[in-house]
Amino acid sequence: MFLVSRTFDEALIYDCIVASWKHVSDDGSPRADLYFPDIGQHNYWLTVHLHGEFLGIFLASPHGTACKEVHAALLPNARGYAVGAAKQAIKWMFNNTECARLIAWIPAYNRLAVNMARKSGMTVCGVNNKSFLKDGALHDEVLLGISKGESCQ
Repeated sequence: MFLVSRTFDEALIYDCIVASWKHVSDDGSPRADLYFPDIGQHNYWLTVHLHGEFLGIFLASPHGTACKEVHAALLPNARGYAVGAAKQAIKWMFNNTECARLIAWIPAYNRLAVNMARKSGMTVCGVNNKSFLKDGALHDEVLLGISKGESCQ
């Protein structure tokens, strides 16, 4: 059973983000060792555990009053459990916050992340062409979203 909880543990967040740095950063990001997590009240950092094992974190940050933008930083041991973890994080946000909609901007080349988002109940809302700079190349970003009341079974 997945356990989702909010954390303000800067060291845990830092370690998880840095472990996933090549997947969560773009060319404009600082070096991983210069990263500092924003743990203010407006951001929701959610840890996900399965049977006591830490799988990673999700971040939900404001994108207006009713909408939050989500990001995932999952560790290698989350393989096979990522969709379940994402579904539980989505449910946690809708059950524990005023959030009415979650969105995610995911580089199109990151097919694993796009598939995880889709399998967790998010639907494709659009594409932002050539908007993500990684390794000197521009990539499309896929916009996905889910609203409170939509299924993330």
